[in-house]
Amino acid sequence: MNRKYFLLIILGLISLNFLFSQDWINYNTQNTSFPTNPYRVIETDIQGNKWIGTQFKGVYKYDGTNWEIYNTQNSLIPSNQINDLKTDIHNNIWICTSNGGLAVLSENQVWTIYNKNNSDLPVNDINTVCFDNFDNKWIGTKNGLVLLDADDNWYIFNSQNTPIIDNDILSIAIEKVGDQYIKWIGTANSLYRYDDWNNQWTRYSTSNSSLTGNTITSIHIDNKKNKWLAVYNRNTNSGGGLVKIDSMLVWTTYTTQNSNIPSNYIYDIDTDTNDPLLPVWVASDNGIAKLSGTSWTLYNMENTQGLITSNQIYSIKIQGLYKWIGTEKMMVRLTGTSWVSFSFMNSGIPSNKVNTILSKKINNRYVRWIGTSMGLSYFDGDNWTVYHVANSLLPSNNISALTLDNYGNLWIGTKPYQNVGGGLARFNINDDSWTVYNTINSELPSNTVTSLLTDKNQNIWIGTEGGGLVKISNQSEWTLYNENNSSLSSNVIIDINYDNLDKIWIATDYGISILNTLINTWTVYNKFNSPLPGNLIKRINFSPDYQQVWISSNSGLIKKQESNWLVYTTENSQLPVNNINDAKADSSGFIWIATANGLIKTDEFNWQIYNTSNSSLTDNNIQMIVLEYLNKNTTDKFLASNNQGLFVFKGGNALLNKGLYLNILQHPFLTDILHIYAYTNRINADSVSLSINNQKAELTQISSQQWYHQYNVSESTSLTMKFRAIGIGIDTTLTKTMSVNILRNTNQTAYSHDNQFKLMALEPIDQNILIQKSDTFYELFYSKSHLTHYRIQISNNADYDISVFSENHWVEIDGKQLNNHSFLNPTLIQLKKKTIQLPFISSSNYPNPFNPSTLIKVNIDSPKKNAFVKVTIYNLRGQFVKELYNQETKEKSFLLEWNGKDKNDKPVSSGIYFYTVQYNHIKSTNKMLLLK
Repeated sequence: MNRKYFLLIILGLISLNFLFSQDWINYNTQNTSFPTNPYRVIETDIQGNKWIGTQFKGVYKYDGTNWEIYNTQNSLIPSNQINDLKTDIHNNIWICTSNGGLAVLSENQVWTIYNKNNSDLPVNDINTVCFDNFDNKWIGTKNGLVLLDADDNWYIFNSQNTPIIDNDILSIAIEKVGDQYIKWIGTANSLYRYDDWNNQWTRYSTSNSSLTGNTITSIHIDNKKNKWLAVYNRNTNSGGGLVKIDSMLVWTTYTTQNSNIPSNYIYDIDTDTNDPLLPVWVASDNGIAKLSGTSWTLYNMENTQGLITSNQIYSIKIQGLYKWIGTEKMMVRLTGTSWVSFSFMNSGIPSNKVNTILSKKINNRYVRWIGTSMGLSYFDGDNWTVYHVANSLLPSNNISALTLDNYGNLWIGTKPYQNVGGGLARFNINDDSWTVYNTINSELPSNTVTSLLTDKNQNIWIGTEGGGLVKISNQSEWTLYNENNSSLSSNVIIDINYDNLDKIWIATDYGISILNTLINTWTVYNKFNSPLPGNLIKRINFSPDYQQVWISSNSGLIKKQESNWLVYTTENSQLPVNNINDAKADSSGFIWIATANGLIKTDEFNWQIYNTSNSSLTDNNIQMIVLEYLNKNTTDKFLASNNQGLFVFKGGNALLNKGLYLNILQHPFLTDILHIYAYTNRINADSVSLSINNQKAELTQISSQQWYHQYNVSESTSLTMKFRAIGIGIDTTLTKTMSVNILRNTNQTAYSHDNQFKLMALEPIDQNILIQKSDTFYELFYSKSHLTHYRIQISNNADYDISVFSENHWVEIDGKQLNNHSFLNPTLIQLKKKTIQLPFISSSNYPNPFNPSTLIKVNIDSPKKNAFVKVTIYNLRGQFVKELYNQETKEKSFLLEWNGKDKNDKPVSSGIYFYTVQYNHIKSTNKMLLLK
């Protein structure tokens, strides 16, 4: 591509390897309040704050942005020497100090200090603290084990009243075994297992077990009930390595002599519950190491290119996908090697507000066009080129949509910037030529372009905000579709897509409109005639095999598969919010969902959430996802964020969440059939059961973790479903309540929505049939594969021009012979009343924006003398605000005033509102802005 006329930004020095290295973040004296000090312990509280205990400098709190310091100079903490930190179920921070006793800091910043002068603590040297499920505090001191129970009673366990032979308690961990809680206690001279229910003590030492030393400095218990011990041998003054005691009390030792552990001096241990292998991470004096199965991975100063500034690692805390590592000099955060981020600080992206991404594979290598609020970037994997209004013919820097055709043209949709510019640009990447289209020099109905699509015939489809839909054929022939000349549900177009059956799917602010380009028919879905939870549709995508349609809306995520619908919301899934911006299905069967609160990966059974708290994302508001297939099973996810640039996620193999789930699939009209899918994830269930309204339902097992039941509903009702899974260590019940509404339970006869048309089955059928009107077409719905014989009737004797679409072609029928005539297998019927005159309505309001009131002008051109008109106000979410008018009128034009108040005569807040004028099935919707 010749780029001599454009600004070329070459960032060859910014390689992907360099970007990957950003997964290691150092917190040091230059970028934080940290002193140079060994970081002995790291703990996270319920809000995700990190609490760092230092050896000599007190406690540091990090909330992700801000740092707070607690020391003897600025707080009530009794000592700056911190041995341990723990968070209890009330989110209190318990701080174990040397020579200062035990300090407790509550959420509201109230300090409580326990020492030997004001409590039963035997000494002020506190090594550790641990909590059980009864809110008991088990405290390890240099002079015995102390229990502070939930009623503030104190109990002392030491060499005088227990088998403990050394009172220096270094570590404590609690294991649940059945209904009991076993305490594992590490001392300076032995390991103890204490069953306090039966008051039984068991001592382990080098003389009666596989311990490599008698000093137990740290104990960690993982989800499989393995006990991991950090061991030191005082007799030889050497490290004893890592010891594992499994749930069957089988011992395994890991030392430098028999494994690849980097050192025998182990300081801290944690496990990664996000990984299916539950790898163990150990902090040592020779770096940090991960044991996954039998394989060791080492991270040190050498193999992280100095990003770990010291091999002396004292603490490790795993929080989601983050590994927080305390060294002798600073704290380090390891996120992994799965994320790359691009921003205007490290790339050729001119703005961190990314609106759209177009990816194209050329010669086995992907190139990307990235549209931002400040210009367009081209990235070939190494170099960046930036286009903006100053160096190109772009009509605006606010890039909103992109598409490529087979002629080398990049079509660029823009929006006006401060009401200036905007429109459509065609950039030929072969000869660097530009063509700009706007409302002045073309048939483009609006300069606010929201979406672009190139179909298989190289037609360019253009979605606009307020102007409807445009098709450009043969690079020059324009066709306009809007509310007045088609069945397009709204002139506000948000997204366009194209399926494998020559249908254009259009997402609008008033549902979905589908144009069948082969037979020029329309189908409209909205929340009034389908299971769509809301009318504001943001994006429409298809699975790779086109068997599923994934619909993103501000009210949830919708899957349409043939005639069945499934709506995912926060109530029936692990979606964090219902505001869905994008959803893409990859070739491995996973769905990637961009939400206003993070990225979701799901196979519909399991859910994994990536956000700013557990990944390298710095913005949870993900606008768009683009999948790049590197091979059959590997994809890179390019994520457009709202204000933090572009993220690339090369991961996706993280373990999905444990859970017990119910999904309900139902036909949008034939709602008497419910398809119930029950499934578990990471729960090995020996038996499962399902009851519906307390009646047992027989389940068909589909796989080891999925079961199915078909349920028939005879009438509108409320259902309570209980799914129970029982297995080793689990007994879990999930309850789901839902209402099922039968739209029209006629079985043999179906009526159109306008009651002008009905269909009668002339043979017994076992399911409902229904007719949906779309423009002048009537589409039939029935659950059998063939409705072989039926009769059509018109409710009055008017003459009609009638066509029946059967066996892939239209057949004209004489309207006078239609009644009581039978047909075989049509799916579409067109009825056009002869000499019919369609009404026309329009509306506008002034002033706009307004405060506090505006006048809405309604114009009606109707063949009838009287018109029944309804004018309704809705908010941006599609929620009803107020009905302004609902009556018959003879006037062809009249004014209505809206005073900015709702149906309860209460003032509404500032924002965008819609007013809909409806006459029969004709409607006009406009937008207005209330500014206070």
